[in-house]
Amino acid sequence: KLCGYLNKLGIKGPIKTWKSRWFFYDENKCHLLYYRTAQDINPLGCIDLSSASFDCKVENGEGVFEIRTPSRAFTLKAISKQAMMYWLQQLQMRRWEFCNAQSRFPVGSSQLVNEPLAGRTNVDSEDFLPPVKTPTEAVGLQAASLPAPQTSTALQNISLKHPWTEIQNTVYNICGSKQLWGSNGNVFSFSEFQECPENPDEEQEEEVEAGYHFSCVSAFPAKLLLNWIRKARWMNSGFPGLPEELSRERNPMDKVSVLQQQTLTLTEEVKSQKELVKLLHKALEAAQQEKRVSSMYLAAAEDKDRLELVRHKVRQIADLTSRLEALEQEKKELEQMLTLKDSHIQELKEHVQLLMEKNHAKQEVIMALTEQMARELSDPLQEANTIAAQTLYKQQEEIEHLKDDIDAYKTQNQFLNSEIHQVTRLWTSVAENEKALLMK
Repeated sequence: KLCGYLNKLGIKGPIKTWKSRWFFYDENKCHLLYYRTAQDINPLGCIDLSSASFDCKVENGEGVFEIRTPSRAFTLKAISKQAMMYWLQQLQMRRWEFCNAQSRFPVGSSQLVNEPLAGRTNVDSEDFLPPVKTPTEAVGLQAASLPAPQTSTALQNISLKHPWTEIQNTVYNICGSKQLWGSNGNVFSFSEFQECPENPDEEQEEEVEAGYHFSCVSAFPAKLLLNWIRKARWMNSGFPGLPEELSRERNPMDKVSVLQQQTLTLTEEVKSQKELVKLLHKALEAAQQEKRVSSMYLAAAEDKDRLELVRHKVRQIADLTSRLEALEQEKKELEQMLTLKDSHIQELKEHVQLLMEKNHAKQEVIMALTEQMARELSDPLQEANTIAAQTLYKQQEEIEHLKDDIDAYKTQNQFLNSEIHQVTRLWTSVAENEKALLMK
């Protein structure tokens, strides 16, 4: 299986970030599907390889290559140069096999139609680039059990363009099984496979802030989702609801980790319950205060007493309003004082910076004069030898860099020659098929 972790370049305006994605090749459709992790069940998108071309440029950096489709260009990055060349060669081979299989005619076709395609099904007859050994540490089903390469934070790795797919994959990973929800609470349809969107604009993952992820799911209440996730964790955390066989198979380290997870979950629950109790206490105090005032109002025998109570409350409101205005005025004065102090601090910082720059300039002048005196006092022959040795060292470094660049450009040239050759053979095959169909 052609699968493994690659870094995908996401672009949102001027912001460019690399996101780790699990790529998997679908042989039936010649699509390269990509997921957030290897355990996800629904892909974030797909790349149609049947009409794509591949390119690698030395200027982009080590391990960076491009897949260009008629609608969009995808920039991917492997962990090494060897892994990049392996991916490119495998993608070329899979594209050729798929296109060659699609271009075959049925069994009942005439011999005249099949003759132009004879001898053209093997694109590996001319090896422009020697085959690269399979990097088992980065490609294949064994790489799925390895942790994903963390080139960015977990929050940046989340695909915010596909919130529903992210929710499905997250809940599925938490549950660990499709049957865990049962037939009553199965609100996520994991069995339905999401087709990749046809619109190229919808395929592109936008780089936005994490807060937008929750606003996107307007039809999904946050409290309900939180309750479902807590329920899933509770059912999957080794409580008495799980089968006894699973508890017996766990080693002591797993049991300790499960108990720690349970402790953290219960601690969070206790914190939330304490906050709820505080809110209920405040609401109860407000209700009791309102009840006392209502009782006093109803207990008044005459309208005068009731009117006096109302006047007393009005006077209290007016007193509080005047206090609020005084506090707001004091706040404005404090803000003005803070602004003045900030400006004064900024002026002091600029003055300190100016003094530091003057001091630095003086130190540079002193160092320059010291070096000049040392050069004048030193032996001219020794100075010449030192300069010659430094020049030779720099030239050797430049030669090494140029050799590396030459090797990289040779590899790029060989791959591009093979890519041009294969694309030309595909185009010729399509043209011959069209000609044969016209003749038929």
